[in-house]
Amino acid sequence: GRTRRGFGAVAPVEKKWKRNPKKLLEEFRRKGSRIPGLTSFRNAEICVTHQTFGSGLRALEDSLGKLKDFRQKKGFARNFGEDGGPGRSRWPEPDEIREITGRSAPKHAERLVHVHKFPRAIFGMPIIFHFKDRGDPDTTTLKPGGKERRASPLFLRAFQDSNGRYRAMALVMRDPGVERERVQLDNHNVNIFLTQLEADEITPLTGNPDVLNRFLEYFATGH
Repeated sequence: GRTRRGFGAVAPVEKKWKRNPKKLLEEFRRKGSRIPGLTSFRNAEICVTHQTFGSGLRALEDSLGKLKDFRQKKGFARNFGEDGGPGRSRWPEPDEIREITGRSAPKHAERLVHVHKFPRAIFGMPIIFHFKDRGDPDTTTLKPGGKERRASPLFLRAFQDSNGRYRAMALVMRDPGVERERVQLDNHNVNIFLTQLEADEITPLTGNPDVLNRFLEYFATGH
């Protein structure tokens, strides 16, 4: 079950239950762990949308759609293609894979994003990169060094408010040891954390080097 993406969400049976998730998080923060390698509520962030939906499923669909758009939406996370379809990514990973492997389709020979990092790994790994154009790299896999996967620190949920309406909710939990974790693209060690100057180069981040925090901004506003 994809617990980070909505599976296992619950709703109160008693209508008088009106706890606010933001206030609950304030209580949980005090109990959060500082153990490296353990994701906890300490320093966690939460966003609940103002927009309401007629069902929990619609609220969850909106949450998942925003995550997909943040990573892949045409005109935001990637360029428009020549035929109006998806074009080149405005994230740095595809160009960096081309540089590491030394393989590139002729039309992708010039880098679009001059950042040598893999920032989207913060959403969880493994990430499997597929390229469709002749000459581009074969399929590659990004994963934590010595491990097969790293669970996402981002939880997406539907939240039912005290009026019975559903809202989309995103929770980001933090691991104090994540910055020391080794990350590999196949057998190559790579970096996933950005400097301010690098964040300025990545259009979807609008200058925010904290990818998860920037996603919460996008989750709340849609831009």
